[in-house]
Amino acid sequence: MSPLNTTPRSDSRGWQVFNVAALIIALGSLASLLAVLLVAWGGREAWAGYNFIAEIGLPVAFVMMGISIVHMVARRRRL
Repeated sequence: MSPLNTTPRSDSRGWQVFNVAALIIALGSLASLLAVLLVAWGGREAWAGYNFIAEIGLPVAFVMMGISIVHMVARRRRL
């Protein structure tokens, strides 16, 4: 038997909510970007809010997912 504990510890509920929030922000931003592209393809100009959502939401989701990865690596090293 290995002396290392290989069973995964239950992650705190806060980190699960954090990860789901990052996923929702990313999907919402991608949907917003898709709406901008489809409206532009139709020859019209999209509402400026869609651009704002995509420009702010995607980097925020990227940073949140990066923080989540760093947290998982740090947790894995503590095993």
